Amino acid sequence: GRRPGVVITALKMPRLDGIEGTASLRVGAAQVGLYGSIPRAINRETGEKLTDAGTARATVDLTFPMARFVPYGAFSVRVRWNDAVTGVDSTLARPAFSTTAIELSSVLSGVRTVVAVRNLWNASYREPLSFIPEPGRSITLSLRYDFNGGLPFVRKGM
Repeated sequence: GRRPGVVITALKMPRLDGIEGTASLRVGAAQVGLYGSIPRAINRETGEKLTDAGTARATVDLTFPMARFVPYGAFSVRVRWNDAVTGVDSTLARPAFSTTAIELSSVLSGVRTVVAVRNLWNASYREPLSFIPEPGRSITLSLRYDFNGGLPFVRKGM
């Protein structure tokens, strides 16, 4: 018969643990965020390592004020690295990968505008435990306004 690509097995005694850390600090006017995690899972009945607990990952976020150039502006860069998924069926195996995103944001007349580029280097990758490839480079424009204060660009009493 046909063998399924993925077999889901319920475990009675899994143990999930790991290390996760976050640090946020200011360096002059810039803000730096550091994030990391190393998950681990084992089957306590057999001692076998379980591969579906995720992978080690690290992220560095840098945000710089840009108020000199755009009102209430900020420029951000995020670099994220994920470790490889190995020792599993080829359907789940993944090479290690990294992605970079940049973002420029501003607020003018109560309208928050954000221009972002995700997957800046157009890397081809799949998230751990995913069968769907992530999209290539994408550019987005976002406009947000809180209507509790009235409509933008309209003076009160009109």
